[in-house]
Amino acid sequence: MTKKYSVIAIALVFSFFSAIESTYAQTKSTKKAQKRAAKASKKAPKKEDALVLQQVEVVQQPQTTTTIPSTPVPSLATTPIKTIQYSDIAANSQELVITKPNGNVNWTQQYIEATGQSVIDNERFKNSAQAKLMATRGAVVVAQRNLLEIVKGVQIVGETTVQDMITTSDYVYSRVEGVVKGAQQIGEAKEKDGFIEVRLRMPIYGKESLAGTLDDQLLARARKENGFEKSPLLDQEGSDGSKGIDGSNPIVFNVENQTQIDPSMYPIVVDDNGKVLFDFSQHFRLKEGKFPQYLQMGKDVLQALGNTKGVDIINMIQTGKGQFQIPQKSSKKVFWNKVARIAQDVGAALFKLVF
Repeated sequence: MTKKYSVIAIALVFSFFSAIESTYAQTKSTKKAQKRAAKASKKAPKKEDALVLQQVEVVQQPQTTTTIPSTPVPSLATTPIKTIQYSDIAANSQELVITKPNGNVNWTQQYIEATGQSVIDNERFKNSAQAKLMATRGAVVVAQRNLLEIVKGVQIVGETTVQDMITTSDYVYSRVEGVVKGAQQIGEAKEKDGFIEVRLRMPIYGKESLAGTLDDQLLARARKENGFEKSPLLDQEGSDGSKGIDGSNPIVFNVENQTQIDPSMYPIVVDDNGKVLFDFSQHFRLKEGKFPQYLQMGKDVLQALGNTKGVDIINMIQTGKGQFQIPQKSSKKVFWNKVARIAQDVGAALFKLVF
């Protein structure tokens, strides 16, 4: 009997420990599962995050139908207007150079230039250095002679040339000759195939220049010889309601017949009847300033620079030597009396002849 109860007691104890072990194992398994779930939830994106990632992926997909430029082009409405500067015009312009035998007249840089050559005489001068020195002196004399010939052909007012003034006045000739002899040598003398070549340059305007050899009486005589008379338009002070010229900005003359341009030191602007609207020689002191500056260019250059705001463009037609004509439609837009006053107040730099 006692043995029977002992077996039952052992069985109950075994069952009790089995139940406890099963419960513990279950609890442990549940905790492991919860830990795995927690780890998985940390790694997995939330629903909202997954949606954002999906949208980002769509945006970052390469575009095959539309090409977006790397630098956006500014709208014309927001592009600032650029005022034309003298330096901009000059930098984008071709120089107006009239080529002459043995030299040229550069109206843009405002100088006259000539070259001279002389043979190196090694037979007469046995010393090589002396022979080259004497050839250099000879080349300078030849360059001066060539320079004088070029100067004689330069137009002063209208068709009147320096030569016309020289033939009637020994005084003018001596002054012109003195300026020529004072011309500066440009660069070093060059040796070429047994001879020496030098280049001389003299200014057209300013002190010690060609303009400095002239005076008011000579210019008055030139105007008279060309038959220039005052235009009736000079008496019109804005009857057409236009605002005239802004003296703080340059006046740009746009000449139509570019291939026929024949510059002079003091150009004349005339109306349709050939009457004088503006005479450069009457509004500037001859020994002062640099004017007019000739720039060979077109309206396309002005447009390329940005805008023509602040620049009064006056269309002109080349009608003769050193003479420009204002078409009737253009002449009504300008007060030439006011132009003259501005020319005196602002100075020579106001004007630029643009071709």
